[in-house]
Amino acid sequence: MTAVQETLSISRFFRTFLVRRMLSLGILRYRGTRILLAFLGTTLLIVLATIGYLFYRGSNKVEHIDTLVLGLANLTLPQWVFIGFIVVRLLFLKSSNMLSLTESLPVTDHQRSVALFINELAFIAGILIIIFFSSIAPLPFVFGIEVSSQVATSIVFPAATLVVGLAFIYNILTWGFSVIRLERIKDILAICVLLILAGVSQIGMTTKVARITSAFQSGNRAFLWSDTYTWISEKYGFFICSLTAVISCIFLLTAATLTSGALFTRQKEYILTRTPSKGDLSNPSTIRQTLFKSYLLSFLRAQETWITLIFALGGYILLILSQSIPPILAGEIISFLGIYAYSSTSPLRNFPSLKVRPVEVYLFLCLSLLSISIPFVLVFFIGFWAIGGDSTTGLISVIGCIGTIPLTTTLGIILPSEKDNPLAVITGIAIAAISVIFFALGLSVFSLPPWGWAIATLFFLLSVASAGIIEIKKNSLPDH
Repeated sequence: MTAVQETLSISRFFRTFLVRRMLSLGILRYRGTRILLAFLGTTLLIVLATIGYLFYRGSNKVEHIDTLVLGLANLTLPQWVFIGFIVVRLLFLKSSNMLSLTESLPVTDHQRSVALFINELAFIAGILIIIFFSSIAPLPFVFGIEVSSQVATSIVFPAATLVVGLAFIYNILTWGFSVIRLERIKDILAICVLLILAGVSQIGMTTKVARITSAFQSGNRAFLWSDTYTWISEKYGFFICSLTAVISCIFLLTAATLTSGALFTRQKEYILTRTPSKGDLSNPSTIRQTLFKSYLLSFLRAQETWITLIFALGGYILLILSQSIPPILAGEIISFLGIYAYSSTSPLRNFPSLKVRPVEVYLFLCLSLLSISIPFVLVFFIGFWAIGGDSTTGLISVIGCIGTIPLTTTLGIILPSEKDNPLAVITGIAIAAISVIFFALGLSVFSLPPWGWAIATLFFLLSVASAGIIEIKKNSLPDH
């Protein structure tokens, strides 16, 4: 086998390993559950695409409406590419255990890292396809197949170029931070730089939207992040434009793979910070206090927590600059720590002396995450209120951010999502999104007053918490 074939084989091995391990744990080990979740996810995409189709069909009388749609999609493209790249990069930071499975194979560390990089690109592509599917897929059915060239020049080509370009920039940044002896925090610093770049790309969104609408009114195209591809396509034809995009991506992809280093960075894990002494074991309340403190300190000392907090802060600033949705919703990012909570604290429950009930384990997990997230969410709320945001909207967003923690914690229990299985984590996030969307769609059928929504939401959260507690009881980890 050639080096390229070996690398591709390792990449397939990684994907197979992630899929099989994810499907052997939690509720996904049941075939019926997998079929149900796949059906719900597919149904959701089809419904959203159908809504887009009906909207485009109703707006078909407006000349060049497809240009306006693609122009706005192109405007938000960098934001979604940055989000997808950073999220996947964060998930793959804990991949040393997966890489160690290939240590006995006759391949180099560089081949392993490139194989992992291929899977990262596949994950990012999947995220972008899901995000743009509902708005882009209906276009050819309404405006004809000829709109496909505009989709390519405004979405596909710039997205591919930006993804591989970010990968190259990220590798250069981590290499530079390693050179100046910042090896331990090089990934965090590189992600911070990317967040700054994402914020810069969102500056002046109002002016950019005005430029797109002005071009639409005059019958012209305005693809802000792919002007070069658009110019090449209009001047030299779509074939030359496609060839240019392929060559650019190959060049950047080669640069990214050449600068991709080995990822064998096994860092120290902080789990149990204080265990009860023999005298403490006779006092159940002391055991519970110690276990709660151990949960909280293990989260505070985990690298993922601080990366998530930095990411949430960057998302908050990004949303302020983009002025698209209330920036306080960036606090939702912190709640996704719940997906890691159960699996990362499993050593704490394996001590025979720590006899606690499943409901207490669940409460300790949620309270630990609430202790971390509430201060940040309140700071976000104060900042949102200070810049003139509506206090009612901010308060509802705060409640939503806090209420998401039981949902993500339960998903981490029933999935479960280990730190070194990115596929399981992304699946957990997808299940959370599907659950919330279908819950909201189900309630939208009824004209509920605010107190009715509050009761329904409380019932939903109690049901989610009950599912998590029941799964903990099935695992029987505290009792063994």
